[in-house]
Amino acid sequence: LVQSRVTAKSIPTLKVIIDDLTVFVYLEAEMSPNDPYVIIDSTTSRNSVTIIINRSHPHWDQITGVKASVNFIRHCVYDGVSEWKCYQKTGTIQPDTVKRYKDVLLRVPFEIEQHEVI
Repeated sequence: LVQSRVTAKSIPTLKVIIDDLTVFVYLEAEMSPNDPYVIIDSTTSRNSVTIIINRSHPHWDQITGVKASVNFIRHCVYDGVSEWKCYQKTGTIQPDTVKRYKDVLLRVPFEIEQHEVI
């Protein structure tokens, strides 16, 4: 499993805390370009979400500038948090419910400290 390999050898690039939820974000450069652009584990833990963003994916090269990179990371985080919230409330991940939760998150200001990784 890609997720196990990444989390075993790396530390999270970002750690986001939202109330009682901790989101661990890995910006991983040593994945295959054939691996998915993002891997989200939103169902294993009741108090954490793991998000792995594949910086070797062809899409990453199309993201230009810090602002665009931060916005892409933001959407990946919101997707993971929305999936987690949906799963916690319903026991399943339903696309319409996930979109509704993400809509709420998109209405809240979001800042990420800029690091050299981006």
